[in-house]
Amino acid sequence: MKYETKTVTITEEDVKTWIRTFEKREADSVSVVPGLCVWSYAHQDDTGWLAAKIDIKFSKPVYVGETITISGTIEKERSCYCHRKLTITVNEEVRQEANLKCILLS
Repeated sequence: MKYETKTVTITEEDVKTWIRTFEKREADSVSVVPGLCVWSYAHQDDTGWLAAKIDIKFSKPVYVGETITISGTIEKERSCYCHRKLTITVNEEVRQEANLKCILLS
């Protein structure tokens, strides 16, 4: 089952905020977006699901100012478990892919 695709343009300020929050440091200038920062956009709208296992393949970097498209499929879904595949592309070029095993939080 395919689910909704969303697009996000990643700004330099977004990346600097992410670095300050998660890496506990300041960044003067940023051009490459940290991979986990990119994946944080994929999970902003997830409510009630916890990714119990994530396997990520980083094919190419994402750069500040690029617009990413996040799309995915639900491979298997049960009442409290799902297996999802997510793909992040820039201009239809795959940059990152992930397999997620999720559990439902109640």
